[in-house]
Amino acid sequence: MNPELSAEVEKQLTEAYWRMAAKAHYRPSAPSDGFGGITRPLEDLKIGAEARDYARRWWGEENTTDFHLGYAMVYAVEIARLCPDGREAIPYA
Repeated sequence: MNPELSAEVEKQLTEAYWRMAAKAHYRPSAPSDGFGGITRPLEDLKIGAEARDYARRWWGEENTTDFHLGYAMVYAVEIARLCPDGREAIPYA
């Protein structure tokens, strides 16, 4: 794997961060209480910097394979497998 984070990959990862923040209200690079609660007022945070930090951290973990997946990854893969089964499968995903 390429150790350098290309501009294109960084753009894709920062866009993914913005979408997580907008759609799921999930900002993994924001100051946190460890339980998903952001500990500072949103207006004090710089989401652009968060997104860039996230992209760099994500790429570093991906590049070195130094990350913990646990159950979440199993669930994510199985959800991806379930979704093509049609509309009736979506509630279970």
